[in-house]
Amino acid sequence: MIDNHEIIYVVAHSGAPNYGDELIPKLWLDFLTTKYPDKTIIVDTLRPNLAATFWGFEYKNVHFVDTMFQLVERLNAKGVDFNHADDLIDKYLTYKLPKMDFGIDLLLAAESIHFVGGGYINGIARSFRGQFKLFLIAVAAKKHKPKMKLFATGLGLTPITEQFVEKLNDVIIPQFDFFEVRDEETAAVLPNAMFGFDDMFLAFSDTILANGQGIKYTADKPKINILLQRHLQNPEAIEATLVKIFDYLKTRDDFDATTPINVVESISPDDGWLVNAIKNYTDNPIVFTSAKDLIWQGFPNAADSIWFTTRFHFHMIAAANGFKGTFINTGGAYYDVKHASLTKLETGWHNFVEDGQMTPTVSADFPKTAQELGNLKYQLAEKLYL
Repeated sequence: MIDNHEIIYVVAHSGAPNYGDELIPKLWLDFLTTKYPDKTIIVDTLRPNLAATFWGFEYKNVHFVDTMFQLVERLNAKGVDFNHADDLIDKYLTYKLPKMDFGIDLLLAAESIHFVGGGYINGIARSFRGQFKLFLIAVAAKKHKPKMKLFATGLGLTPITEQFVEKLNDVIIPQFDFFEVRDEETAAVLPNAMFGFDDMFLAFSDTILANGQGIKYTADKPKINILLQRHLQNPEAIEATLVKIFDYLKTRDDFDATTPINVVESISPDDGWLVNAIKNYTDNPIVFTSAKDLIWQGFPNAADSIWFTTRFHFHMIAAANGFKGTFINTGGAYYDVKHASLTKLETGWHNFVEDGQMTPTVSADFPKTAQELGNLKYQLAEKLYL
């Protein structure tokens, strides 16, 4: 049934939902379905049923599976170490596991496998560490089909433990046709990788914008936006920042007791805790923008918006639209690296942890920078998919 299909294979981390992880594969699907309307595009992802409800209806030639993620789960369940998994993976692909044989056939029929960007493979937690085995599966698939191309773009693999570094550098990355990481810290330990930038910048390319693709926006939200996650943060320290946020807001001439506040959720339902918690700090009207609202209705972009957020992609998107903001991280290196990759690009956003000040700021030049990086990312996409 697959003999007559030209298959492009994409590996992503959609299905949480988590706004950044959902939007990055969508950007690549916008590009790929425009360029190849008649090819079959397979997205191998964490929860394909949920990912399909987000984006599947938009593309007639895109299908969602979890073959590679299921193979990783099987390896993890067996306690197979990253550095000793190759033989078993080869066996799985050669003899086709029952019930997974359909998916394995699709994987091995692909002309390319593309790991799109994000921070879903790293050493910070057991589940993320296990996903380094996704690279082993891709390399094993290429062994079965030597003409297959392997791509990775915009990955953030930091923090990365020593057990992965040598094999990634010496064995895995050299077998990729292109392997890009998005931050200096990852590039420093993986010198065989290309140092680039996050895939979300694709949204700001002239072509994506001209095609009416990429990020949806809505102005129908309050201009004060707060998104504070507790996952991978210090929960008590994060809630304590609300005092500082409202101390700042009370200094503004355009803020009073009637001013509405937009509480934003990136990961459902994790970020929704703030809706109730914030009521202990203010009597102002609260609007809640859920993860579903972000995906279906769009990113809040009321005129003169300001942002207070822990999350990386909200820092990027808001600053790229010229909105002032303050980013907050009480959780250590993982988010320090992510936000630092943006401050090094001069978003101009304020870092609360550095001096305890909440006043939002932005660089007037960053929207232009985002456009330039978007065009470079689009050029890379065209180069990969000649």
